[in-house]
Amino acid sequence: RTTDTKLVKHLISLRVHLSTANLAWIEEFVTTESGMNVLSDLLARLVSKGGKRKKLTDVEDTVLLETVKCLRALLNTEVRLLETS
Repeated sequence: RTTDTKLVKHLISLRVHLSTANLAWIEEFVTTESGMNVLSDLLARLVSKGGKRKKLTDVEDTVLLETVKCLRALLNTEVRLLETS
């Protein structure tokens, strides 16, 4: 589906941005935009979907992988935020 393909592109872009953005942008992403909640909700939906069907589509697998990579980048940054405050 094109929606899922667009989501993959957005997640890749987000992951790159999370890895390179300044801390102020990331802090706004987490607090104002509830970015961590959005990513974790997406992850939960994919995991439950896979549990019902036992198998995700290839695109859903990619969305799942990119979501986890975004969360990892965010968590790595959150550690940096804690160290600087």
